[in-house]
Amino acid sequence: LTVDGDKGGKLNLQIPYSLMGYNNTLKIGAKVTSKDRLMDRHRSNASVKSGQKIEVQGGTFNWERVYWNDPLVGTLPFNAFVEDATYPANNYEASETIIAGFAMSDLKLTDQLSTLVGVRLENTSTSYTSFKKVTQDASYTDVLPSLHFTYRYSETTNFRLALTTGLSRPNYTNLVPQFIVDDNAKTISKSNPDLKPAHSKGVDLLYETYTNNLGLLSAGIFYKRIEDLLTGSTVIEPYNNSQYKVTQPINGGNADVYGFEFAFNQRFNFLDIEFFKPFGIYFNYTYTHSKANFESRGMPLTGNPKHITNFAVFYDNPEIGLQVTVTTIYRAPLLNSVGTNELNDFWFDEEFRLDISASQRIWSNLHFFVQLNNLTNQKEVERYGDPTKDFSRLEQTYEFGFSGLAGFRFEL
Repeated sequence: LTVDGDKGGKLNLQIPYSLMGYNNTLKIGAKVTSKDRLMDRHRSNASVKSGQKIEVQGGTFNWERVYWNDPLVGTLPFNAFVEDATYPANNYEASETIIAGFAMSDLKLTDQLSTLVGVRLENTSTSYTSFKKVTQDASYTDVLPSLHFTYRYSETTNFRLALTTGLSRPNYTNLVPQFIVDDNAKTISKSNPDLKPAHSKGVDLLYETYTNNLGLLSAGIFYKRIEDLLTGSTVIEPYNNSQYKVTQPINGGNADVYGFEFAFNQRFNFLDIEFFKPFGIYFNYTYTHSKANFESRGMPLTGNPKHITNFAVFYDNPEIGLQVTVTTIYRAPLLNSVGTNELNDFWFDEEFRLDISASQRIWSNLHFFVQLNNLTNQKEVERYGDPTKDFSRLEQTYEFGFSGLAGFRFEL
């Protein structure tokens, strides 16, 4: 039995005011969210009576242990069911409450220069009671300021500078002491009551210019410093006279992340050739370099590939109600979780996908749509060690294949 609760509420206010001859807006607000989970699981086991057999289609078999919840089990030669005392050991009750307030204001300094300044105050409270009646309560408060500048160089060109702070909380259910064993898969999943929230400080500089034909060109650089980053650990450990893969969320030290991004979006409706006017393209590329320090060794930040590229060609003709988009996505290898050394770090190999979506208007509010995903049959390849290095070795491969979706959409 798993019971989840999720409650919340918010209140926002806007107050217009004037300063230095410019009209501005002050926004203030508050938000409360509360989540809780009850995990109450039980399992009973029954062994087959001595010398008895269970008949099933295809033959008869001696089963040493059987897990069964069917009422018809009473007709089979089982001994009495006995509750598995180890199974409820991972039951718990846990909750998280976040009380947040913010204040922010846009502030026009000149005809070309404006700023957005704000601060967010958040209090986080967590509580859990484990199966062994171990109770732990924790509470912490964070002040998160931010400052944004926009310089309007012309009517179509802007420069933007952002100074930000951020917070990433651990999943509150990962704080409850748990030790979940899967003997079939030879895996162990552990929690971590010592997890701390991750804090970040960042700087972003962006250039953007708009064309007269619904086009956009943007380029930017960014830097972020993360402290107590949240990541995962994957190690191989002995358990029950065998080797098990053990995963656990951890704080992975500090990390520095920097890079640049480029985006271009353009419709071809400015061309003189009528056939090309409904067409357009979209391109986005992001380069990220990251270095995290964990147990005196450097490594990339988990979940952050060095290269990500998206390229799309689209056709949008409102006169006939037809929209078609062909999208390609490339992602470089990424570190998924940390091992005992670089030979045992857990990685996902690079991926390249091709997706196609289309929509055709049938009547004014009725559309027929088709979505085709993973036409390249991209597999998910998991490896130990950086896939770009010679020492990398294959762990396992998942093949999801092609998927498609078609249907009708009615808009009110």
